[in-house]
Amino acid sequence: ALSTSQPLLGLRLSKPILGGVGIGEYRVVHKSYFTRWLFGSIAFLIIVNHLAEQQYQVPRFKDANILWPWWLEQMALKRQGKIPEDTPGYALVKWNDAHERRLLEEGLPK
Repeated sequence: ALSTSQPLLGLRLSKPILGGVGIGEYRVVHKSYFTRWLFGSIAFLIIVNHLAEQQYQVPRFKDANILWPWWLEQMALKRQGKIPEDTPGYALVKWNDAHERRLLEEGLPK
């Protein structure tokens, strides 16, 4: 039987080639091959995303003064008394569904 001391086609195998060869005794790829590719791919995507955010200067924090100017204007109108203080937010928007329109026509619930 051939053993590991004799290379076959330039490859050294961990077990003899002849005699007692069962299914699954030889691996084509390393046992951690798929795990390394999976986690490596995920890490690569995270790094590329981070580099893109750095390049295009995407803010990584929430600033209410930048993201919600319309809502801040509505809250300022409430503080000034131009809008009743107990008015819910859905009553201030331009689009309302049928249920909200009915509530607005009947009067806001107390």
